[in-house]
Amino acid sequence: MHTLKLNPFEFAFIEFNELDSLNPDSFFLHRAIGMEKSNVKQYLDHFNLVRSNTFGFGGVLPAEYTHEYNKIARDWQRKITTIGINDDIIIVVLKKVQMFKHVYTRIEGIPISINNNANNVNIILNKLFDVKLVEKIGVLENEAELIKPLGFVFDSLIDSYNFYSHIPSNFEKINKNRWRTKKGINRILKMENFNWKLLNSYDDRVKLISEGFSKWKKEVLEETKGWQHLAKAAVNYEYWNDKNCSYYLLLYKDIPLSLCIYILINGVIAHQIVNKSIAHSIFNIDYDKFEPWEKLEFEEISKRMGTLTHYITIKDLSEKNFKHGYFGGAFSTKSLQKFKRIVNDSEIQHNIYRKE
Repeated sequence: MHTLKLNPFEFAFIEFNELDSLNPDSFFLHRAIGMEKSNVKQYLDHFNLVRSNTFGFGGVLPAEYTHEYNKIARDWQRKITTIGINDDIIIVVLKKVQMFKHVYTRIEGIPISINNNANNVNIILNKLFDVKLVEKIGVLENEAELIKPLGFVFDSLIDSYNFYSHIPSNFEKINKNRWRTKKGINRILKMENFNWKLLNSYDDRVKLISEGFSKWKKEVLEETKGWQHLAKAAVNYEYWNDKNCSYYLLLYKDIPLSLCIYILINGVIAHQIVNKSIAHSIFNIDYDKFEPWEKLEFEEISKRMGTLTHYITIKDLSEKNFKHGYFGGAFSTKSLQKFKRIVNDSEIQHNIYRKE
């Protein structure tokens, strides 16, 4: 009997003896299921729980591999499947990777046995590679030690795959009066024109700051892709009807300063998926309506948006008893160093292995 009572997938559940009859396309397209489907959440939650208990905080997959994220911005490249073997169910997380003309499927993290049977996991892992349904696997550094004896070798490293902060200890650090004074937080919080909202209804300023950010990316950085899918999806999503996401909007008067979005997992984990501020946005502001002292305030806030947004959101999450914060994405070395001065924990690196 399975130690975890889970209902098998309706059409993506695969038996071990079926693997020989599949090819990479049929395996990924027809025998794996999108993470936006409600019946995958229990598998993803179980996968993250077992993996993080085994390998530490890095064992939690990035936001893009959550059901909650995929409700907002469906990512067809990420799926999950289960494979039945010896009265066991093996959970396998997948990603379709496209490197120029090279398209292949990668496993994310060592698959998880519901019965905690490492032998069954190894059989499935070897089989998936042997019949060429997958080409590579992404693992943590300590996780890699378990697959090296199976003939896996290091292929490449993705720096700064994710960034972690333990929310209670992070808030304890940034809530000290000396830190808040040094960072200008105390002064900003006293400004009558500054406020923030946790949105519970439609607000057109979400669209305003999102479009301003996109304009900045295109005109200043001259980038045309990489963020637009999530940006459009986040604007169009009915966030006010979803208790598993939080849209924070920071304001000076009625002018949006920052939009920060978290997805919330089971009251414990918070993934930051959007963080856009006026510092990196282009939209019209009527400064003529500002008093001279208001212009000075506005300029000061604009220079402190990263720290201010982090303080406001982490304070709220801490008060709601969230424990683990993840800040996904590939940071540049410069931005990562700056971010490390705000949070107080660890960078998560992602190691890619292949089988010889």
